[in-house]
Amino acid sequence: MSTTPTIPAPIAPPRHALGLPEGSVRTILALLVTGLVCAVMLVPSRNGVVTPIPPYLLYLLFLILGHFFATLGHYHARPWPLHLPPFFVRLIIIGALMGTVAYLYSNDPDDLQRKWEASMDMIRANWYLPVLLLAGFFVGVVLRSIVGRTNPPVFVQDLEAWVALIGVIGLCIAGFIHLVINPSLQNPIDFPNLEGFLAVVVVFYFGARS
Repeated sequence: MSTTPTIPAPIAPPRHALGLPEGSVRTILALLVTGLVCAVMLVPSRNGVVTPIPPYLLYLLFLILGHFFATLGHYHARPWPLHLPPFFVRLIIIGALMGTVAYLYSNDPDDLQRKWEASMDMIRANWYLPVLLLAGFFVGVVLRSIVGRTNPPVFVQDLEAWVALIGVIGLCIAGFIHLVINPSLQNPIDFPNLEGFLAVVVVFYFGARS
């Protein structure tokens, strides 16, 4: 009596946020935050008034890049995030930051120093921001431990991704205000609480995907 061997059913590949390759949303967030920081740095001083880099952007930059390079930097699966090789994305980020600093230093090092000093003054004035960002990150970590780290429910992944992207859209609007509107105003618009909230939303996603 012959028996037909049982062929196991193929295992469906895990689905990631928004149906994109794993790490794509984090790559988008890293590129957007890097672009915002570089754009703010390139805003020229007017009448001796410099445009500092908002503290939430600096904190986001360091936290996101640390996470991005630590996790996605050693990503070997296929397809790659956004279908781009990880080394290519890293080159874009490093090149943008180094190129911006080199351009400012070669053209007006005094303005670069004033911008940095103004940014440090804002960081001292908003000393509580690192606590908020770390709290948002660890809330994401706790959520991931609850829903599971391997192939969590689809709606959870997509909801997290859309919330993070909406947060970045809000940050882009804030960046537009810093880049275009504020330089032309005598009394610049300032909304640190809203910006801090948006930054917490973004780092929450990185915690949830860690």
